[in-house]
Amino acid sequence: MPNKHQVIVVGAGPAGATAAFLLAQGGMDVLLLEKRTFPRDKLCGGFLADRSLGLLEQLHGDAIPSDLYHDTRDVFAIHHEGEELVHRELGGRMAFVQRIELDEFLARRAQEAGAELREGCAVAGAAQNEQQVLVELADGTVLRADWVVAADGVFSKLRKCFAPGEGGHQTALELSIPSDYDGPPRLDFGLFPFGYAWDFPKRGLRMVGVCGVPGKSGDQKQLLKEYRERLGYPEAKVQGWPLPDKPIRRLARNRVLFTGDAGGLCEPNSGEGIYYALRSGEKAARALLDHGEVGSRKTGTVYENSLAFVRRQLAFGRGFRPWFHKPGFQRRVLNSLVHLPELKDLEWYDVARIALKVGVLGR
Repeated sequence: MPNKHQVIVVGAGPAGATAAFLLAQGGMDVLLLEKRTFPRDKLCGGFLADRSLGLLEQLHGDAIPSDLYHDTRDVFAIHHEGEELVHRELGGRMAFVQRIELDEFLARRAQEAGAELREGCAVAGAAQNEQQVLVELADGTVLRADWVVAADGVFSKLRKCFAPGEGGHQTALELSIPSDYDGPPRLDFGLFPFGYAWDFPKRGLRMVGVCGVPGKSGDQKQLLKEYRERLGYPEAKVQGWPLPDKPIRRLARNRVLFTGDAGGLCEPNSGEGIYYALRSGEKAARALLDHGEVGSRKTGTVYENSLAFVRRQLAFGRGFRPWFHKPGFQRRVLNSLVHLPELKDLEWYDVARIALKVGVLGR
C-alpha cells in the first residue's frame, strides 16, 4: 500500500466522507482513515434540517436509499417550561436518521467514487512543513500527504497537534426508547439553565435527550430522568456524548483543513451539527480541487472565506446564548417565533433581531 497521497482525510463521518467523495470524484488520490469499523454507530439525535437534506440530495441524488430517512416531517413543536408554545410547519422538510446508517452510506459513496477507505485505522499524531503533512498511525506507520482534511471529531487528535487548547464542548445524554408514539419532534427550553431537551421520532423509536454546558446546566442524568418521566416514557439505557461548543480560531492550518466537529462547527443553542459537517466537508473539497495545486496559503484563504458566514452565525449564536437563556426573555423570544412566515433553517441572527424587538417593545 502506498504511504504517499495527495489528500488524507482523517475521520469518515459526514464531514470526512463528504470531502473524500468529492475529492475522489474530482480525480484526486484520496485516503480516508476511520479508526473504527463499519457499521459503527455514533450517538446523535440524527436531525436533518431542510438545508441538510438539500445538500445530501445535491451530492448523492438517486443513490440515497429509500429507507435512509427514518421519519420525514414538516411540523415541529417548541416547548418552554413544559408548555407548548409552537406547533407548526417549518416551511420546509426535515428528516431523522440513524448515524450507523448515514455514516456508512456516505463512507461507501466515497469508496465508490475512488477514495481508498482504511477502517480500524487510528491516528496517533501528525506534523507538517511547507510541502507535506506526516500522519502517524497507532501502529507506528507514517503516511505522507500534500494535504490533510481533519474530520476526526470533537476530541480531534489533529486539533491537539495543530490547534492545542482550542475548542470546547457541551455534553449530551440520550435515551433510545422503543415506541410507536407518532407525535411531532419537539425541543424543550426553560427546564434547566444553559441547555435544552428533545424528543425526536425514528422508525419504531423515540430519541429523548438533554444537552447542556458543563458546570452551568446541573445534573444531566437527573434532568434526563425528569424529562423522560414528564413525557411518560419507560426507562432505557442512558448514553452520552460531547458536542462542540466553540469553533477553533482558524479552520485552515497550513496544509491541514479542519471540518465538522474537529473544527468546532456546531450550533451552540440547538446542537445541530450534521449540516455544518456536510457543508464544511464540501467546502474543504472544493477549495482543494480548485486551488490545491497553487499552495497552502491560497487554499486556506479560500476555505476560510467559504465558511465565513457559517462562522459568524455560530459566533453570534454563542454570544447570544446568555441572553437567550434568561427565563422571561427566552419565553418572549420563543413566543415571537410563531409570527415568522417560516422557521426552516432559522439562524440565530434572525432570532436575535426578534429578541431585540421583543426586548424593547415587550417590556
